[in-house]
Amino acid sequence: MRFQQFIGMICVSALLAGCAGRAANPVTINQMGDENKSCQVIKSEIKTIENNIQRLIPESNKTGKNVALGITGLIVWPAWLFMDLSNAEKEEINAYRARHDRLITLAQTKNCNNQIAHS
Repeated sequence: MRFQQFIGMICVSALLAGCAGRAANPVTINQMGDENKSCQVIKSEIKTIENNIQRLIPESNKTGKNVALGITGLIVWPAWLFMDLSNAEKEEINAYRARHDRLITLAQTKNCNNQIAHS
């Protein structure tokens, strides 16, 4: 009977671990109205994207935390429920980088480079 409870607990933990983390919410790379944006708006959006990337980078490194929770989970199994196994932050960073590149290209097309480079 005890073995069956142990196996049941492992199965429930595995199911819950599959749901661990949050869903990614990546930014859209090409947005409506991009071509109509002024150099100042492009500059502002590039700065916002750079700030968002800097905010997400520390959150994307979860290895140490997950290892600690995994080891703790061997003793106290509910610790496994707090592991974040998603790659949401990395997906969002990649989308922000692609959007950043899109805006840089747009700025070059509009000859905004001097305004953006000297900010």
